[in-house]
Amino acid sequence: MKSWKKIAVVSTAFIAAAALTACSGSSSSSKTITIGLWKGSDAESAAFKKLVTQFEKDNNATVKTKIYSDYTTQLTTDLSGGTVPDVFYVDSSFYPYLQK
Repeated sequence: MKSWKKIAVVSTAFIAAAALTACSGSSSSSKTITIGLWKGSDAESAAFKKLVTQFEKDNNATVKTKIYSDYTTQLTTDLSGGTVPDVFYVDSSFYPYLQK
């Protein structure tokens, strides 16, 4: 998948997380959001870091990242165990498996 698509998906995830954060009530305390992803290219990592920094600033939130080395296996395990991050990227080729 092209890196611009990954950045667009992560951006969309942050928008969704921001909406959830805004609807959560108390704005006086910082919230923590965990996002699951795999290590991308240097350009993707830089764009992600920039998004995180701005998101944290705009939403009084802290973003923790969970980097997967074997994305499909580890994400499936996290979903089964109830330890999945709040936000995560799903490649379109893997989605049909998760949908079942």
